[in-house]
Amino acid sequence: MQRLWPLVEQDEDLLGTVEAIVEAGLVTWFPGEGRVAVSPDAHVGIIATMTPSEADFAHRWAARWSDGVTSLLHRAAAVHGSDDHLAFQLEFEARQFGAQGRCRKAAELLRRAADISAGTALAAQRESLSAEFALRAHDLHQARRSLSAVREGVAPAFHRALAGRLAVLENRIDEGASLLQGACRELRQAGETDGRSFSAAVQWSAHAQWLAGDPVRKVGQQLKELDSLSIRDPYWASERQRLEAILTSSAEGPAQGLRVLADHSTAVHSASAEVRGRSAVTEAWLRLEAGDADRCEAAARSALAVASSEETGHIVEAAMTIRGHALWLRGAWEEAKVCGTFAAASSSPLRRSRGETL
Repeated sequence: MQRLWPLVEQDEDLLGTVEAIVEAGLVTWFPGEGRVAVSPDAHVGIIATMTPSEADFAHRWAARWSDGVTSLLHRAAAVHGSDDHLAFQLEFEARQFGAQGRCRKAAELLRRAADISAGTALAAQRESLSAEFALRAHDLHQARRSLSAVREGVAPAFHRALAGRLAVLENRIDEGASLLQGACRELRQAGETDGRSFSAAVQWSAHAQWLAGDPVRKVGQQLKELDSLSIRDPYWASERQRLEAILTSSAEGPAQGLRVLADHSTAVHSASAEVRGRSAVTEAWLRLEAGDADRCEAAARSALAVASSEETGHIVEAAMTIRGHALWLRGAWEEAKVCGTFAAASSSPLRRSRGETL
């Protein structure tokens, strides 16, 4: 900060200011694109040393010299109070990221949109959607924050369903199953049985019951409740198919589970990288259950090819875990050890549960 502030306090010559900061090695300048970039660590470190007025100035300045979502985030950081037009822009961009499977980024943008929303109802709606995308990304810290912020702003059943999903991801299976069953019951009583939220609650309730060791037939009966719904969202349509494949494998063997998964393969190929990655991880799991180490590793590599540690780290972790098992079965000890070391370093509690593929 001591190096940066003297360079930016004279704002008359913006081009000269940028050149001076670049020469100081504090940012990277892309002159052909008219923008600058600061590494996340440098950004956090610089902002942390500023007074509130200095931080506001820096964010406004950065917003002028960045573009797209980065500019929107800097503008939002300088807002005191509400700016619903800017909040709407952030929500629009978040939904675009979510449709592309970039759920972590979508959650971040919606959280910022909620912070500057004009009304409590809009803020709660955006915070709730932020929690949804954070849960999809297995970003448990962000999910906890959003759920805490939205507790009073949404219907209890919706909050209970989100909290149940978080509990399952944190390996609190029995608690999660209880919360999700209660949420489904309340949604039925309220007649809220034809939307995406109900579909998500039912699928995660079935998922939690399976993890808790309930009979597969009982779990499958719960999923049949969704037969009358037309699930157009590619993410939830794929999630149901994957869960059906897992349940079928548990009851009838992995070969039958793979057939169920294959029935949905055409739709998956045209879906986002997130959906393709999760489907490939499930295939790898079922191949491992079938003892087919070669095809298991191939499916795990397919998952790794479309996943990224930044946006879909949970897919990378699951694929590496399963690939390590496949390599071990093939006798490739050293390669398996590398995969095992990576998986052991993961902070995700899901690695320790039966739900690695989900």
